[in-house]
Amino acid sequence: MELQTGDGFKLYLVTNEPKPGLLGGLGVKEKLGTVVAVCPECGLIRHYAKK
Repeated sequence: MELQTGDGFKLYLVTNEPKPGLLGGLGVKEKLGTVVAVCPECGLIRHYAKK
């Protein structure tokens, strides 16, 4: 997967799976939103895929 921004504000993951329907047939990949978790003690940031 690849982490990308669409409009400079939202992060999403692009999978290697084709999008369902006609767009997938044209080669468009599935995009998943992300959930961000930050540790308040050490500042560790983790991104999780929203399903």
